[in-house]
Amino acid sequence: MTLRTEPDYDTGQPAPAFMPWTQVADIWLQRAGFTPGQRMRFAFDYRNACLTISPWRE
Repeated sequence: MTLRTEPDYDTGQPAPAFMPWTQVADIWLQRAGFTPGQRMRFAFDYRNACLTISPWRE
């Protein structure tokens, strides 16, 4: 799937994913020290409504 930064209307084809918030998320992750293409681990704590993002370690 290719993510787009703007919708593609009236093409007659199924529209690809449109997620403008990904640009904002990219900026936040870059400011937190992550680099493009770096693998990350996402952990969700539903009880405390907490999201933790950390570098992927194998």
